[in-house]
Amino acid sequence: MEQETRGIPRISENPTSSHPCYNSPQPINPTTAQKHPNSIGNKGDILAMSPRRRYQLLATVLAVASFSLVSASPTRAAAENPRPTATTTRALAPVLLIDDSNDPAADAWYQNMMDNMFGVGTWDRYDLATQGLPDPPELFLNTLAQYQGVLWYRGVPTPYLAQAEGPLLDYLDPATPGYPAGRLIVVLSSIYDLSPTLLSVGLGVSPTASPLPGLTIPEGTKALGFGLEATDLVAFGYGLSGIGLQPLAGAETITRLEPCVRCYSTRPPYDPIVGVRRADVINPSFARSAIFGIPLHQFTGAASALQDLMKYQMGFIPAFEQVLGADNIRTTINGAGYVGSFFSSPDRPSLVYPYPSHVENLYHGGLWIGAQRPDGSLGVSTSAD
Repeated sequence: MEQETRGIPRISENPTSSHPCYNSPQPINPTTAQKHPNSIGNKGDILAMSPRRRYQLLATVLAVASFSLVSASPTRAAAENPRPTATTTRALAPVLLIDDSNDPAADAWYQNMMDNMFGVGTWDRYDLATQGLPDPPELFLNTLAQYQGVLWYRGVPTPYLAQAEGPLLDYLDPATPGYPAGRLIVVLSSIYDLSPTLLSVGLGVSPTASPLPGLTIPEGTKALGFGLEATDLVAFGYGLSGIGLQPLAGAETITRLEPCVRCYSTRPPYDPIVGVRRADVINPSFARSAIFGIPLHQFTGAASALQDLMKYQMGFIPAFEQVLGADNIRTTINGAGYVGSFFSSPDRPSLVYPYPSHVENLYHGGLWIGAQRPDGSLGVSTSAD
């Protein structure tokens, strides 16, 4: 299905309801259901099995029991604190795109960027712009927890980011047992509706913008040094709005606007910071969260720079990359002919030997292809220098 219409993996309080984002399973009729040839009907069936088949059955039962206990660990206190019935579907990609904008141009830009990174129809979109935020906090957190990361973009401020503060903070730094830590990217033009806790603890920035009150960004303005290649992004269009950010301890600047006195505001600084990342506590070379105070979809070069951030600072593996291994060697290759992953993530080994030692032996490489031309001359092409 198309991203605009498919049921994304939200959680429904009532699995039989017509929740707009719930995929209802088909009921099974016990009177017409066919018995699987390996299914077990009674004690006689078990006794008639071969010893090997009985061993396989026992192993399966133990595995299912173990999985049930592990899966139940986040809800062990359900008897004391009853929870709504919840049903989920499997995440298609490591990143959930949250659409909090009514701008068709922004929607098209982000969807195209996700298509290019993960493949058409192979990622999920949570549509706040048309559906709102109907899920209670705990159910929304369960949805987020299915993904390694969340990309949340909005235009004109809406109440949803503030309403989701609790789940987002728990998603980034889980207080609930059984939930893995997630990563978050937020793109917005104002921070005044957000709480100091979400901004400082979750995103690593001060609740006070710099400069006050906001930015007006002229066409042609450059955002400096953003992305793997550290190329400048260039604004296009008129009347762009943004917000200057102040990194706190544990956070660092990703990008800032080029210096221009009184171009963006009547107050200093005249080269405002518009991109900040909060470092991961366990591995500071990676980002736990990032926030941008400019409309990325109106800056040339921002799509590839954002993809670089997601791949190399947050470790999200795109659809055209695969981790391969033989014996005790692991490496990452992709469709562009690259070998290695720039040491970007433990989940994306560049060339680990011996596995699983996490000892890297290659930063980056590429395939070389050579051929002889009809005139006898030789030519060679490589994906990496």
